Amino acid sequence: MLGYYNYLIEIGDTLIKNKFLLNSPTPSFVFLAIYLLLIYVIVPQYMKKKEPYTLKTIIFFYNIFQIVACTYVVYQFMTPLSEPLYNWNCDTFTHENTPKSQRRLKICYYVFLIKIVELVETVFFLMRKKLNQISGLHIYHHTSTLLLVWFLTRYYPGGLTAFWFMLNSGVHVLMYSYYFVTTLGPGFQKVSSFLKPIMTLVQMVQFVIIIVHVSQIILNPKCGLPFIVFGIVVFDAIFLFFMFASFFKATYLRNDKKKVK
Repeated sequence: MLGYYNYLIEIGDTLIKNKFLLNSPTPSFVFLAIYLLLIYVIVPQYMKKKEPYTLKTIIFFYNIFQIVACTYVVYQFMTPLSEPLYNWNCDTFTHENTPKSQRRLKICYYVFLIKIVELVETVFFLMRKKLNQISGLHIYHHTSTLLLVWFLTRYYPGGLTAFWFMLNSGVHVLMYSYYFVTTLGPGFQKVSSFLKPIMTLVQMVQFVIIIVHVSQIILNPKCGLPFIVFGIVVFDAIFLFFMFASFFKATYLRNDKKKVK
């Protein structure tokens, strides 16, 4: 077991060179262990006899941070337009040390750091006592995404990965822009309420696009990515798609039926 763990550390993209939090899976597992301890034990116990916090200012600036950070990631992946860091078609992945691969690794690394920051959202829900928003989908999405992004950044920070990270960051720009609008008051919440189910559909469309895009690993062996990447990404995308679909059906379609009755 120890030998396999050392193997995981030794292999991978040679460009990371002891990059903070990337060299080993241990930091990610530690973050997730702390995350689960916080959301299942520490914060619920702390909030047991307390009134819910509003956290309006913190959430206001958190949404701004996410919008700016994700917009920056999308911008960096798409520019310069003459040689963007992503490609819809198979962008052959190699471990060659070039200015483009170094820049691509840097942006993938930023995505990984953003995913760590996103874990705080569950703590916000708990402190506001919005327990209905802490579903199995929510927790699985945060934990699986962090591990998947670590894996792709650590071993394959380029090729098809760049497109997936850019797509996900673009979706998050839309998502956090919607969240930001809802923090501006009841009037804005009412006007933007029609967007809520659309945000879930956008997430689902994202997973379909990723499944189609990753199929190039099978269709074009020259992509330079192994079958394990196809298996992990497709499994996660399909699982999340059906979880979001189930959430959409339970939350919005049933509500529509109740209104008709």
